[in-house]
Amino acid sequence: MSSGPTHHIDATECHDDRSEVIVCRGWLHGTACTELQRLIDQAMENGVERLRIDIREVTAFDESGLNCLSATARRCTELGIALEIEADEKHLPEEVPQ
Repeated sequence: MSSGPTHHIDATECHDDRSEVIVCRGWLHGTACTELQRLIDQAMENGVERLRIDIREVTAFDESGLNCLSATARRCTELGIALEIEADEKHLPEEVPQ
């Protein structure tokens, strides 16, 4: 019996430039988003100035994954935190709506 889609999320903090890198792998869904959100909240509480979320190794998203990234972008804008999301072309839309 399968235990469902797998995920793995790591965070690396850099004290020199007050940045945090969060690397996501596998399926970005409800359970993974809870873990991702916890790491994002922790980084913001620690006063990061730059947050990078690396989703190059994410195989798929569900709605909660997209909502988590969207909410993070809004929060970073409000708090003045530089946000970078690193993604492969497979995660980008074929056409960007105008």
